Amino acid sequence: MQKTRLGLYASSLNIPLLIGCNRYVQGVAQPLADFLQNSCDLNFFGPKPIPTQLKEQLKISPQEIDSYQSFQNQSNKSQIDLWHLLTDAPTPFKKIDKPFVVTCHGLTVFHLMNQTAKREIPGHYWDYLDFAPNVHNAIYNHSPINLLKRPFYKNKVKKIHNASIDEWKTHLLQAEKIISVSHFVKNEIQESFKIPEKKLTVIHESASEDFSKPIDKTTKQALREKYKLPERYILCVTNLHLVKNVKGLFQLAKFLKEKTGLRLVYAYLHSPYEERYLSPLKELGLKENQDIWLLQNIPQEDIKTLLHDAYLFVNLAWIETFGLPIVEALKSGLPILSSDRCALGEVLGSGGFSFDPNSIHQLFDKILELESDNEKYLQLKEKALNRAKDFSWRKNAKETIQVYEEVLQTPLLLDREK
Repeated sequence: MQKTRLGLYASSLNIPLLIGCNRYVQGVAQPLADFLQNSCDLNFFGPKPIPTQLKEQLKISPQEIDSYQSFQNQSNKSQIDLWHLLTDAPTPFKKIDKPFVVTCHGLTVFHLMNQTAKREIPGHYWDYLDFAPNVHNAIYNHSPINLLKRPFYKNKVKKIHNASIDEWKTHLLQAEKIISVSHFVKNEIQESFKIPEKKLTVIHESASEDFSKPIDKTTKQALREKYKLPERYILCVTNLHLVKNVKGLFQLAKFLKEKTGLRLVYAYLHSPYEERYLSPLKELGLKENQDIWLLQNIPQEDIKTLLHDAYLFVNLAWIETFGLPIVEALKSGLPILSSDRCALGEVLGSGGFSFDPNSIHQLFDKILELESDNEKYLQLKEKALNRAKDFSWRKNAKETIQVYEEVLQTPLLLDREK
């Protein structure tokens, strides 16, 4: 009996850092392969080059594809019965003759437009975009020449963004099924793109169980020495982007400096606009490696140790379509104080304390309360560990296979108890 052939186009496998959909592929790949080994041939595809370390972590050797055209030719000529694609990175949807499902982690520009229009986050969506220096100057510098350029740049950017949203809408409509990583993403897609609910399935992501493993004191001390960290600190892990509310983070660092013995450690991924986004530090009188520690592009192993060494985990973001670092903190048993926006409240659930990022004093008050009441701190730690039990890559893989079965109308998970 011929096995069903499944193709997962892991378009982010060539990104060396474990971010977003990259971690999604790494998390779900092995359990999918384990569950489907008797019923399917599972094929992984990705753009060149796929780093050796990712191949080793996957324990599967993905097939490399040079370009979109190569993918289209291969997908149409291959015997793949069902493709599983992602919306996080450019994905070659066009001219694919075979059925496909899509995992949607969120479409940032779309959410920005939606959330600012609803006044769920302050300001205009322009305020949160990564503009190149010439565009940034034209929009925010009030010189006569820039005032003349501004309408041109705004219209150009808006046209590009609208075209991108229309394109993703077409792709999502063409998909047999859409896997959404959160109810927040599902609801926005359904309401704005008018996609039938029966096409949408919410499947939460997870984090490696390695985050649950204890870290010994020697490893923690070695990490502190490596990055010259303070003895007691609050940790934030995000991308360096304005939607992550970096200004709020810097206000938190100032509060910690003035009112507590804690300090802020911010582990983030590099942005080409880093100098611009970090400029408020000087305005607030904050000194690096004294009032705030900025750790750029650090290895995942160090992130795991940070999560076991920190006093609290915080996320002040305006937009998160899921929030993988939240789940990693839950698995680590680290008490969490998080913004209640978008998917963050959904993911955190009862596992921590949620606050309105427009009222940052709620966060400040909670930190002071936990510092003065160790019992409440330990209760928050227990809540994190209990909530962590709701997230599993094996659970994600099983629910993903159910989506495949609905599309193919054939059973794939032969051992339901496995």
